[in-house]
Amino acid sequence: MRISPLEQSARVMALPRLLVVGEVPPSEPGPLAYRLVFDLEAAYDAIVVGEGASAEDAAAAAELRPLAPVAAFSSPPCARAELRLGGPSLASASAVIAATIGIVRRVAALPEAVRNSADPKILLLARCATRDGGLTAAYDPTTADFVAYPAAGGIRDVRAQCEHLAEAGLLARSFFDRLHVCSACRSSRLSVREECPACRGTGLAEEATVHHFACAHMALERAFRSGDGLVCPKCRSRLRHFGIDYEKPGIATVCSGCGHVDGEPAIGFCCIDCGAHHDAQAISLRDWFSYSLTPAGEAAIARGALGSSLPALPAQTQALKLLIRQGLAASDRLRPMAVIGVAFAGTAAIAADHGRRHAERTRALAIEVVRGALRDVDFAAESGDGLVIYMPETEPKVALARVECSLRRVRAVVAADLAAEAQILNPASLLADAAAPA
Repeated sequence: MRISPLEQSARVMALPRLLVVGEVPPSEPGPLAYRLVFDLEAAYDAIVVGEGASAEDAAAAAELRPLAPVAAFSSPPCARAELRLGGPSLASASAVIAATIGIVRRVAALPEAVRNSADPKILLLARCATRDGGLTAAYDPTTADFVAYPAAGGIRDVRAQCEHLAEAGLLARSFFDRLHVCSACRSSRLSVREECPACRGTGLAEEATVHHFACAHMALERAFRSGDGLVCPKCRSRLRHFGIDYEKPGIATVCSGCGHVDGEPAIGFCCIDCGAHHDAQAISLRDWFSYSLTPAGEAAIARGALGSSLPALPAQTQALKLLIRQGLAASDRLRPMAVIGVAFAGTAAIAADHGRRHAERTRALAIEVVRGALRDVDFAAESGDGLVIYMPETEPKVALARVECSLRRVRAVVAADLAAEAQILNPASLLADAAAPA
């Protein structure tokens, strides 16, 4: 049901109702009028959490009003608070209340369909539209991801949902940070440490090396140390003058566990959550972004629905589906087409032997080689384990021979064995798989 502009204006200007959970400090007198509510069963537009508040009550209040802002006066602040006393530009209680009421006004101006929606993607767009700064990423050591979106409230899988919306053009990304990820439990709470390259122990000490000019002997300083002076262990000469008898050309790392001596320590990662150990070359990476509304996202909010703008599949897969459909239609008129699948079955083995990042770089190089051998009219989309290649005006057997030729080139230029194999795929079955719900 559409409401008139007069009703919309009245709703926006209505007295905001702030649900108080816990003990909230008094705010200074100000020009903003609002009403405090203390009953969870009553209607409210925002939640204000104070000292002594029950985490369960605050979470329940936020669940009942998914677009309501949560402001925290408690220390530490509750988990879902997006406005926190002492935060940027929020040095006083009145500043927190003013920011909270500003969000309440913007939420009230949203279309009815948006305010009543249960779709998490609609709610994310609405929260992005009503919060200053959109969906800004922030470090949060209380979560395994180590990054959270305070403005997203209690919506789950925010990163995955936002990536889907960004893929649809409804949100714009801005880079926040790149974090390392434990491949065992997917946590980013990792201890980064210097380790012994031999035993991976962390009991390392730095020690100077000594070079005796006369006999050219060089070893750790401990080997030269004799009381308060230095004596060459090779020729037994006493070293008296630095720069004349000897020099200290560098620093070596010595492991207290196994005694290994090396010029540089290795870098390792230990997961705080599950205890798994990872070498620097094997650790996975995850990129994080902040998100803001695009004009298409603003239009979706204005009409109160996503409509058909949100693809169920990534853009590459959408394009591949369209080309296959066109190719099938043309093949009915005796114009051939082929779809070839390329699988890199050896990726997992390379990751186990040399690390995930090395495996990803090897796979990317192989894909680059295959793409370079394709014609301008061919199209290749990455799949979970390889490539799906659409080749118009080509008989399937001819297309397979061309791709196998490019795979021979891959085996010649890529050092690691990806166990690459190509096969002819059924285009109709690909369309059926792509149409199936995830």
